[in-house]
Amino acid sequence: MESSTQTALALASAAALSLFIYNHNQRKRRPQLPPSPPQSFLFGNMKDVPSKGDMWVQHRDIAAKLDSDWVNFNMMGSKLLVLNSYEAANDLLNKRGANSSGRPRMVMLNELMGWDWNLSLMDSENDRFVAVRRLLTQQLQTSVVARSYHSIMRQGVASLLKNLLDDPKDYRRYFRHMNSWLIMMMVYGHHVDPTDDKYVNLITSAGETAIEAHGYKLIALFPSLKHIPEWFPGAAFKRFARKARLVSEKVRAEPHDMVKERMAAGTAVPCLTSMLLEDESTVNVKTFGLDREEIIKDCASTLYGAGVDTTFFSLMVFVLCMLRNPEAQRRAHEELELVTNGGARLPDFSDRPNMPYIEALLKEVSRWHPTAPIGVPHRATKDDVYRDRLIPKDTTIIANAWAMMHDPAVYESPELFMPERFLSRPGKAAKPDPQRAVFGFGRRICPGRHFADAVMWLTIVSVLATFEILPPMDENGNEVEQDISLGEEWSTAPSTFKCTFKPRSEDMVKLVRMET
Repeated sequence: MESSTQTALALASAAALSLFIYNHNQRKRRPQLPPSPPQSFLFGNMKDVPSKGDMWVQHRDIAAKLDSDWVNFNMMGSKLLVLNSYEAANDLLNKRGANSSGRPRMVMLNELMGWDWNLSLMDSENDRFVAVRRLLTQQLQTSVVARSYHSIMRQGVASLLKNLLDDPKDYRRYFRHMNSWLIMMMVYGHHVDPTDDKYVNLITSAGETAIEAHGYKLIALFPSLKHIPEWFPGAAFKRFARKARLVSEKVRAEPHDMVKERMAAGTAVPCLTSMLLEDESTVNVKTFGLDREEIIKDCASTLYGAGVDTTFFSLMVFVLCMLRNPEAQRRAHEELELVTNGGARLPDFSDRPNMPYIEALLKEVSRWHPTAPIGVPHRATKDDVYRDRLIPKDTTIIANAWAMMHDPAVYESPELFMPERFLSRPGKAAKPDPQRAVFGFGRRICPGRHFADAVMWLTIVSVLATFEILPPMDENGNEVEQDISLGEEWSTAPSTFKCTFKPRSEDMVKLVRMET
């Protein structure tokens, strides 16, 4: 009996030793995770992850301390991978886009607040995403933008110029109104009321709820909290989400219903929504068995929700750059004078190939301060190995576009505004186009980028042709110093600042008033 017991113990010990050796060898063979800051035993890197302020700068600085262009954060079991170089983002998000185009689970925004209609927030592993993205890509390719939307861009910019002549102090309101008007005309054929518009107010309210939702961080860590009742202590997020969901539903439904009502009455202005609703045979929409009208709603509301602020933010960065860099403004105007015969006419899209410096200036505006500096997070849809390191399935991946645009190894003196860096010279090639990063990556690249680029270009050349952008002066003729921040969180615009839009000449004033 004793011999049998000893034998059993020996076998158990051998089995345990074998299992230990096997697991140890498996761990040795399993690739390590990407570089990471030191972790605490209970909370991992929770305290290390930037969550407010200029997060893009903070992420860049963390990467610099680790001497690594990619950084992994472990947050109580969840993984966050931040890519701070274009090389890493291109390798993982473009070349391996099939494995990195998912979205992390967004319990607050998608599941509780009902934002799952927005293409930017949809997960890529479903037919709805494919159908909406395919339709938007089809309707917003370069040739369609030129054929269908250049004319409304001219109208919108002409109105902006007139408003800046009449009331230049309120310039931010007019730039925002122009962008709202363009998006609403393009998508719904709706002329926005410049003083108080129902649909602009609606999308503004929705945007405010989306920003506020970022403050409810606990639900992201513990998704099961979504099931607690609203009356439960600490369930304020549930009450907030219920009200926010009503706003989200209105954003998707009310402008769409407005177009249908006008179509029935014969008063609809031709637009993307009316065109898609009018004749199914004109547009080949593959819906994968989903309701066609629901797909159209998703497309329209995605553009409506995403198009206004991003371009407005970029234009505010442009104005700030001109205010701070008068030499760049002067060179751009000289080029405009050459192309438009000394300002005899306003510039138009046909002039674009003949304006290399302004093309470089537009690139530098988007490089100097990308208005979506860390974009919307991606998700790894399966385990992957890159640079001999493991990226586990469901890792959240963030592309730090700001860090890529401020990489001194790519852009010399990145803090300076230097459009000439994008002009090729003998023996020196132009620097890489920022558009390769600022509009996103892979299957998540912004489908509206051609529309946004055209709006930015026409607005910039028209404003520079008509006005000189100058700083405010005090009673002694000295420039007034201003404390201008570049915003924070996910999408940023410069804080409000003062400037003067001085007409170039009386002839330009007359020309603008004739155009409008």
